[in-house]
Amino acid sequence: MKKYYFKFLLFLILFGFCVYFFLFRCTKLQCISTDHLSLTSINSVYESSRTTYRALYNTPYGLFRVEKQSDLSKKDADNLITVAVMTAQGLFNNARSPYPGPLSDEITCDNKFAPKPTISKTASTTMTWFSGYLNNRMQYGTCIDDQVVYKGYTGLFYCQNHRTWYKTEILIPMKEEINDNVYISLLTQIQCK
Repeated sequence: MKKYYFKFLLFLILFGFCVYFFLFRCTKLQCISTDHLSLTSINSVYESSRTTYRALYNTPYGLFRVEKQSDLSKKDADNLITVAVMTAQGLFNNARSPYPGPLSDEITCDNKFAPKPTISKTASTTMTWFSGYLNNRMQYGTCIDDQVVYKGYTGLFYCQNHRTWYKTEILIPMKEEINDNVYISLLTQIQCK
């Protein structure tokens, strides 16, 4: 009789652990607040695994792109934030021309294109964010007005309670009227749940 109770108790513990794991695990965007973004549909899922989720969503005003990395320590997340900021800024550093000549010894980019990181804090989230201009492939790095297709607002943050790092981007087509304050507010309202 004791063996029966022991097996039953062991079963309940394992069942409870499985239910807890599947109910409280962060999948897709469940662990951040995005209701205010009015996401209408998934445009594309680039990657979806146990520890990584990368996708592009449609919104009424443009696009929302997200990258999520799970099971990370705070130190690892801080490294990802530092690398993401340095990568974005590095695209706009002056560089030696591969073919120096009388007209140009250096490749330069106007400062208006370079992202300038800012930190915003709420009760649950500390977000490093920046805005800049993206090309038709939705990538930072363009230095020519004719190549700019989107204005992007990128937020980088870590949710300690879920051990999850996020890179969120709001992408607005340049043909739209862009009010920076509106989109910065939308971006910084994204928080850990």
